[in-house]
Amino acid sequence: MSIIIFFAMSNTVMKINVVLRNAVEFLDQFYEKRRIVVLSTPTAADFYYRLQVGTLQQAQCGLDLRHVTVIELFGVYPTYIGRIGRMLLPPALGLQLRLLLRIPENRYQMVVLDKHGVDKERYIMPINNSDLFTLIDGFPLRKDEMKFQAEVGHTCN
Repeated sequence: MSIIIFFAMSNTVMKINVVLRNAVEFLDQFYEKRRIVVLSTPTAADFYYRLQVGTLQQAQCGLDLRHVTVIELFGVYPTYIGRIGRMLLPPALGLQLRLLLRIPENRYQMVVLDKHGVDKERYIMPINNSDLFTLIDGFPLRKDEMKFQAEVGHTCN
């Protein structure tokens, strides 16, 4: 099973395979293509989660411009749910992602990974988009992307 995601800012499509043996293979699909923000929460009703999702939804253009994919992980043992956008991930994959990235299941946490899959920052409370974008814009690959995007006119209005 694959998820096909369209990224409006770059006018590209990415096919994401969600039926893989483990979380490492899943994350390898994003290697050198996308940055990842993982939102993890025990329940979708969590105040911090809802606040962060609302903030990120307002900045979709900025996320696309920075090649960011948001992965959401919900639940506690034995019930795990994960998703990218509106597409669900297999429960086992959500559990494996939490274990691989050492994300606790009993409280809210946001993890930011760069295009090489390196854990760059963790947040236990929601942050505003400008702080997230400042962090990402400081990544080495991002500086070259910003130059290219400025040359071709890719911006958010």
